[in-house]
Amino acid sequence: MKNNKHIVTTLQEYLNEQQILKNNIVTLYHGNKSGNKLTDISFNLYNYFYLTPIYRYALDYAKGNKEGVTELKINTSNLLDLRTFDVNKIDAKTFYLKTKLYFPSKLLNKNTNLSLWELIRLDFDGEIKKTFQSRGFDGLIIIEKKNNELFESYVLFNSNPIVSIEK
Repeated sequence: MKNNKHIVTTLQEYLNEQQILKNNIVTLYHGNKSGNKLTDISFNLYNYFYLTPIYRYALDYAKGNKEGVTELKINTSNLLDLRTFDVNKIDAKTFYLKTKLYFPSKLLNKNTNLSLWELIRLDFDGEIKKTFQSRGFDGLIIIEKKNNELFESYVLFNSNPIVSIEK
């Protein structure tokens, strides 16, 4: 019985990850440590807003409180998809060869042995956001690692991609 529940949960997570609605709209989740559902998202306090297609990760971030998980519909058409970088160390040359875009060198020079997701988490000045927003992107799709498990993470720079916030 326990195995069946795990299989169903895993299948639901997989289907949610694969759920691409028309016009590049995906269903994603945000876990809020305060335990409150979000009704509005302000980018004044934080450079980045993180979302996951996996409900249980958002629930974990919300410390198990279902009220702290918000479901959002996001338009991914203007997000830079960087999933090909996986969780490997990033360098300017490889980044340029794969994307034909320059990565903020100031950030790379300070942190030479980090993966993309680690660099974003350490980007307190918003250099990555400023660089890619100036090139017309509203966010990134990346691969992160938690407890030796790889998963997609959607990192928004602004509210433009947000289609709806489920109440």
